[in-house]
Amino acid sequence: MKNNDMKFVIIFPCFVIILACFCFLFQDGDRHDHVASRGAAKKRVEELHQLPGCPFVFVVNFQIPGDPPVSLTNFFCVPPDVRERYAGEGTEQALALFEEFIRIPATEEERLRAWGLSTTSEDSGDNESTVSGVPHPNSGNSNSGGGGGIWGMKMSDVTMPDGSLPGELPLTDFRNVHFKMIPLVTEGPWVVKTAIPSKPVILGKKLAVRYFSGPGYFEVDVHVGSSSIAANVTGFARGYSTAFAADMGIVLQGETPEELPERLLALAHVNRVDVNVRRLLD
Repeated sequence: MKNNDMKFVIIFPCFVIILACFCFLFQDGDRHDHVASRGAAKKRVEELHQLPGCPFVFVVNFQIPGDPPVSLTNFFCVPPDVRERYAGEGTEQALALFEEFIRIPATEEERLRAWGLSTTSEDSGDNESTVSGVPHPNSGNSNSGGGGGIWGMKMSDVTMPDGSLPGELPLTDFRNVHFKMIPLVTEGPWVVKTAIPSKPVILGKKLAVRYFSGPGYFEVDVHVGSSSIAANVTGFARGYSTAFAADMGIVLQGETPEELPERLLALAHVNRVDVNVRRLLD
């Protein structure tokens, strides 16, 4: 494939199948949340819904800082016959976990309540939303995910969500506790493999992650630029983007016996991506 294409390798049993991946460029701002609701990304979701059975679309959007900032947006589909296709031990548990994962607050009011935020000014005496009993997300430490390289950051290196923006959920929310990525640089310079270690990481505890849903789709936005260390490492890796290939496995972390065994949810393989070849989102 050309440098501006994405090469995908499907390893079963993956419950969702990747069907498209694009590198989007923004005309304003350092990132765009909820890309599936606008422009070229929205059109792609609508096109995928035209496939037989109108599959559910799972969007994973990596918001990559740099000059210019871009989004590496992955479009996965859940086959309509997923239960029959992957019948076996652990299938029902894994699907139940996924169904819970995509069940986010239906309204902005519900999302704010998850933070302990009030949408009224009765208690505060002003027009600002107030927080009650919610620890600041940058307090404390998190040891989820491997140490070293891009994942060796401390919480002080990360600007975590505080509930002020759409899609933000508390650090203890089900999605932030369960969304796990397993990266693997399969080909490339030693310096890139060192910078991006092949260790599982709970992304919601290492980076700011936002969640959105719409008709027939669910989107996860991973704000890589929320961490100064991750932003620096990503900027370094961008310089080698046409020289390495990597797998990105997505798993929902099993926290209880009912959530085990863990199953691979999705996998994408990016092959020597030229981030200078991109398309406008809008």
